[in-house]
Amino acid sequence: MGFDGSAQINGDYIVWYGEADGDREIYLYQISNGTTTQVSNNTAQDDAAQIDGDFVVWRGRADGDYEIYLYDISSRTTTQLSNNTAFDMVPQVNENYVI
Repeated sequence: MGFDGSAQINGDYIVWYGEADGDREIYLYQISNGTTTQVSNNTAQDDAAQIDGDFVVWRGRADGDYEIYLYDISSRTTTQLSNNTAFDMVPQVNENYVI
């Protein structure tokens, strides 16, 4: 049994993580048309999602540490922004900037 958490809203979109079978994934809901998209699909524990404009960022824990990921709503593409042994935590997005 899973649960949902950490919902964020921006304009026409709501983003959150959902947990099922012990794995957290990121989901995106478009209010105007009622569609839900699963943004992440992996074995990492994805959470701490934030949204601004056309961008969703989150942290995913795989291989023992957290990395930061970016999803572009317009192009429907995901990019891993960090790749190191540090625990990259709680990303923020504003317009075209991620910190």
